[in-house]
Amino acid sequence: MLSRSKPAVTFTFKEITDEEREKIGIVKKLLTDNECTYDFKDIVLLRFIRGAKGEHEKAVPALIAHAAWRTEEKLEDLTPADFESEAAANKMVQFGRDRYNRPILVILCRNHVTKTRDLEKFRKFFLYLFENLIRDTNPDQQQVTIVFDMLKFGTKHVDYDMVKMLSSILQVNYPDVLGQAYVCNAPTMFTAVWAVVKRFIDPVTASKMIMCSYKKLREYLDEDQILSDIGNKNATSSGTSSSSNQQETVEDETGTEDLPPPPDFSDISDLLQNVDINADTVQSTSR
Repeated sequence: MLSRSKPAVTFTFKEITDEEREKIGIVKKLLTDNECTYDFKDIVLLRFIRGAKGEHEKAVPALIAHAAWRTEEKLEDLTPADFESEAAANKMVQFGRDRYNRPILVILCRNHVTKTRDLEKFRKFFLYLFENLIRDTNPDQQQVTIVFDMLKFGTKHVDYDMVKMLSSILQVNYPDVLGQAYVCNAPTMFTAVWAVVKRFIDPVTASKMIMCSYKKLREYLDEDQILSDIGNKNATSSGTSSSSNQQETVEDETGTEDLPPPPDFSDISDLLQNVDINADTVQSTSR
């Protein structure tokens, strides 16, 4: 469970060690030996090594799969026309930077309604924003911050299929990109949602999630780096707002008994386990 009472830990980028530099060199050779010609930057190799808990042999098949995924997705060709309806709903926006100069992705959960969303367009919208976000990071770190605004969050906004999709994308293709995440003003019923989702998120990633009030958010982010729509009960889905008043408490729209049944997340676990299996097929090299 996310806690309001425990002091939050602020995660900062860990400087690369000599051992990690050595592993990057080994991974480069293994990628060449396995005919992977994708031009990965060293920071990407580092992220995948850290995502594999330092086991560089497991990072190699993950990187090979990631290269194929990037080619298949044609990420550089995505345009706003590919997700126009999702973007128009003002669900996500890049705005501001945190105190470690990491760009911020704001997710306005109240504007995402499960019954009316287009999951494929939402996926493209997220990938488009996230790729732009990474391009705007410190190139030696590639870390971002995410703010989830839970104002007016209710069961109609609970979208396990979307969470499942994003969890898979982030864990498999963007390891160690998340620097910090803030969940603002979550209603009581979110505890039940989080209990389901947390089981399928890497423990390190889960530990980066901070539950906080809007007032508390200002202890982590500077005022001028906080989107005016955050906590603004008068903000519309188009992103305009008629008031900057902040809402500190939210009444639950519905109880936990109305939540949709949790999904089967086993295929995400299978994806991650396949990295371990595929590591055995990678041609090895001596250190």
